[in-house]
Amino acid sequence: MPGEIARWLSTSAVERQRSRELDAIDHRADLADAQVEGVGRVTQRAMYETLRVHMLKKQAEALAPDGADLYTMISIAGAVEMTRVIEGMGRRRGCR
Repeated sequence: MPGEIARWLSTSAVERQRSRELDAIDHRADLADAQVEGVGRVTQRAMYETLRVHMLKKQAEALAPDGADLYTMISIAGAVEMTRVIEGMGRRRGCR
């Protein structure tokens, strides 16, 4: 009888530990899914904004062709900053 109780208690503790470990794995998986979704949303938005900037750049070049080089520099700088924002998401999470 005393051996059975000890066995039951130790098995129960092992099962609880295993359950906590599985819950932690599930939590990490959920967190990773949310992070991937967030990066995807921000990337999609950055691509959309880059497209809008490119279209505006083309209009500006048609209106004032002399500024074409400056428009290009400005649009590149904007695209680089958006890329930095996306890259920075990984650093803020502590993944890099």
